[in-house]
Amino acid sequence: MGIEGPTLIFLVLTVITGLVITGLVLALPFYAIWTYHKRKLEEIRAHRDVRVTEETRRAMDELRQEFKQLRDNSSAYDVSIDTALQRLESRINNVEQRSRYSESVEQSNQIQVGRQ
Repeated sequence: MGIEGPTLIFLVLTVITGLVITGLVLALPFYAIWTYHKRKLEEIRAHRDVRVTEETRRAMDELRQEFKQLRDNSSAYDVSIDTALQRLESRINNVEQRSRYSESVEQSNQIQVGRQ
C-alpha cells in the first residue's frame, strides 16, 4: 500500500512549501542583520564625509587667519619701509642743501678774494 496520485502530489507540495516557509523564516534574521550592517556602513560614511568637511572648513579658517596675519605683517613692513625711505629722502635733501650752501659760500669767498 503506497500513497498514490493526488495524495502523493499534495504531500510533496506540502513538504516543499513547509521547507520554503521554514527557509524564509530562518533567512529573515540574516537579511535583517545584513540590511542593518549596510545601513550602519552608510551612516559611518556620511559621518566621515561630514567630519572631513568640518576638518576642511577648520583648515580653511586657519589658512584665512594665517593669510590675514601675513597681510598685516606685509602692511606693517610697507609702512616701515615707506617711513625709512622718507627719512632717507629728508636726510639727502638736508645734505644737498648744505652742499649747495657751502658751494655758494665758497664761490662768494672766491669772488671777494678775487676783488681784493
